[in-house]
Amino acid sequence: MFIHIGDNISILKKDIILILDKSTIRKSKTSKTFIESLIEDGSLVNLDDDNVKTYIIALEKNQRTRRKDKSKIKLYTSNISSRSLFNREKTNV
Repeated sequence: MFIHIGDNISILKKDIILILDKSTIRKSKTSKTFIESLIEDGSLVNLDDDNVKTYIIALEKNQRTRRKDKSKIKLYTSNISSRSLFNREKTNV
């Protein structure tokens, strides 16, 4: 199953590692540093700076072998709340 995160982007449900609310990240120095390091490393796939509500961390799939590369992760932003994304994940079982 795929989860639609907005901006015509869908992520395979089993590839999603973590869904973080932006307000949670602002409260935690560790989470904020982690997200900033992912951005600096070039892991950010899309950026909707105007209306980011949620950050989604997912495994990157190797396009040649179609296997998940556990050493590489991708960071996505979404203007959809983490609660709504979680509810979509639960209803797509």
